[in-house]
Amino acid sequence: LRGHVVVVGVGTVGIEVVEELVAAGRGVVVIDRAEAGRHFAKARALGVPVVGGDPTEFALLDADNLAGATQVAVVTSDDLVN
Repeated sequence: LRGHVVVVGVGTVGIEVVEELVAAGRGVVVIDRAEAGRHFAKARALGVPVVGGDPTEFALLDADNLAGATQVAVVTSDDLVN
C-alpha cells in the first residue's frame, strides 16, 4: 500500500476511525498490540489488513509500509489520552 493511513490501536475509538476512513475510500492498515483484539474481525470484514504486534518495533512499521503512509492515527479507548 501507498498513500494509506496507519491506525495504531483498534479499540472502541480505533474501529470508529477505521470505519470512517474506509467509508471515505482511504486505504487503511491497522496495528494493535493485542494478537486478537475484539474489533479485529470487524476491521478485516471491512477489508482492512490487521497486524498484531508492538507498534514501536521498526520492523513491524516497515512491514506495514509506514514510509508510504500519508497519515498515522494513534488512538486509545481513553478520551483523555487521545
